[in-house]
Amino acid sequence: MDKKRVSCTDISTYCFLKGYPINATVLKIVTVMLLLVVAACSSTTGPVVIRESSSHVMTSKDDGSVGVDSKSARLQPVAPNRTLATIPVVEKLIVQSNFETRNKNYEQAINLAERGLRINRKEPRLYLALSKACKGGGNRQQSVYFARQGLRYAKRGSDVYRSLTALSK
Repeated sequence: MDKKRVSCTDISTYCFLKGYPINATVLKIVTVMLLLVVAACSSTTGPVVIRESSSHVMTSKDDGSVGVDSKSARLQPVAPNRTLATIPVVEKLIVQSNFETRNKNYEQAINLAERGLRINRKEPRLYLALSKACKGGGNRQQSVYFARQGLRYAKRGSDVYRSLTALSK
């Protein structure tokens, strides 16, 4: 079975026979536009997420919450082999939560660790920070619960694994 090549003239003739008013110039313009749309749809640039730039500005509000100056946040592509654990926002939330725990601001430490878990549920250091904050705040049962949750994601033999093991007893 031979495949017949369809040209602009064939399409123009078909449209004429069907009663659709179309001329060759319009047909060529439509064809070029369709090709551009197909080409644009087939090209991918990878995922784009908002993350903080290296020149971020952390702001502290009257209610004790911490935020990022919106002028410093920008759209950047994320490398495909990059894990969620290495995203700077998660790293900063871990550091901030640990800082708040050391300063006995347990409620704020819990909020920061929970925010990190909403970004990456599989980061064991967030569970460790959350477990320490709960223990410091006097909620031993929740501390043990979060430590056990973190053990699922921690690498055996690591410092994080040992800390979570100690907190889970």
